[in-house]
Amino acid sequence: LADAKEGGSFNTTVVFDKDVSVDLKLTPSGDGPSSPSRAEARVSRHQAAIKAKQFLDEHNIQQVLQEMVQSLLQQKPQQPFEYMVTYLQGIKPSAAQENGVEEDPKPHRQASTDFADTNVLPDLKGFHSIAARLLLQEPALFDRLKEVKTSKHKVSLIRCLETGLRNKGHAMVKTAGVVCCDEECYAVFKDVFNPVISKWHKGYDPNGAHPSNTAAGDIPSELDLTLASNAIVKMSRNIAGFAMAPVISREQRVEVEKVVVDCLVACSSATIKGQYFPLSGSTTFAERPGGMTAEEAAALEAAGLLIKEPDAPMITAAGIGRQWPEARGIFWSEDRQVAVLVNEIDHVKVVASSPAGKVKEAFIRALEVVDMLAQALGGSGLEFMKSSNLGYLTVFPSDLGTAMAASVELALPELTKDGVRKQAMDAGLALRRAGGEAGEDAWVVERVDRLG
Repeated sequence: LADAKEGGSFNTTVVFDKDVSVDLKLTPSGDGPSSPSRAEARVSRHQAAIKAKQFLDEHNIQQVLQEMVQSLLQQKPQQPFEYMVTYLQGIKPSAAQENGVEEDPKPHRQASTDFADTNVLPDLKGFHSIAARLLLQEPALFDRLKEVKTSKHKVSLIRCLETGLRNKGHAMVKTAGVVCCDEECYAVFKDVFNPVISKWHKGYDPNGAHPSNTAAGDIPSELDLTLASNAIVKMSRNIAGFAMAPVISREQRVEVEKVVVDCLVACSSATIKGQYFPLSGSTTFAERPGGMTAEEAAALEAAGLLIKEPDAPMITAAGIGRQWPEARGIFWSEDRQVAVLVNEIDHVKVVASSPAGKVKEAFIRALEVVDMLAQALGGSGLEFMKSSNLGYLTVFPSDLGTAMAASVELALPELTKDGVRKQAMDAGLALRRAGGEAGEDAWVVERVDRLG
């Protein structure tokens, strides 16, 4: 270019190899070295790009957005934009970050005790969970209960409230804002839990009796769901005497794993004959000290059964990710129709499926495994947590009652039409797209009600 005359051109041939060459004709433009405008512009753009990258790196924005999108795709919420708002509102700099101190890149693996350490509520204005709104309206309620603790595991009310105090939430996305940490919490802190339960479960009276009927013979015959491609029934349980996920110690978590897996291995029924796969990296299961292989994890993930490290703010703030991945795993039947997730959130989650979309068939399988577990636990003097008014006790108040979720994957091409989806939601059905290779008309339909 230096040889080119001003306003002229420069011809050259670039040879890439013996068979490939390119003739180039370059024509300089602008005022040349005497005018720095273009060079300065390039430098300015480069400096802006550097500053932008420094800003993104300094605030960890790229990682946060990646994790948010990953969580969004895992959860597939009905209101994705509200979910993203809630996710971002749940992120706040820690004291260590504000002071420039390097901290654990997986903070949710530690106990969330920011507020429990002080036993003082923050200013609840701007918080949107049901529990936060209740305490904002009745501040004396917390003052009366703040020094009370459960007898065995010494859980305080504010420890149950951590998830709602660390996440303001969004006015359009209601959350409970409180979790159960042991089997006493629902009774000891009933003045907080009961209004939350009543609000969440459409006016249910927590002092009433929860009706329960699991007799398979009372279930109507299989519906003619010719459009169904899969049916899944999930049942969650917690074992009495042990702390629940938000506060459970490593030792108790390991004991839960051993008790449940021993019971499953001892069961002679063909329904649950199978193998236990501890999570990769778990060191607590003697027969598989390193956990499952990458191939096994891929197979479980493809089946939608792999327990994944939690990253949603509402869950991590509750302390669900502590001691990860220790004492967690999946017992998978040989026919791949039944799985038991150990220490995911509740101590046990039984997942039974019917590829033909037969809900009753999936229900009978799940119930058989739950009943076998209950019988085996009884032989060791253990039982599942249950109350006459709340049904089976779970970490999240939303799962109380039957602690069961039944869903069917259906082809519903009409669901996107005006008013049709709203009618389904008004009928108490949760809807989400099936995703994957199921097609755009494939939806997962699930009953929302659990209690009453």
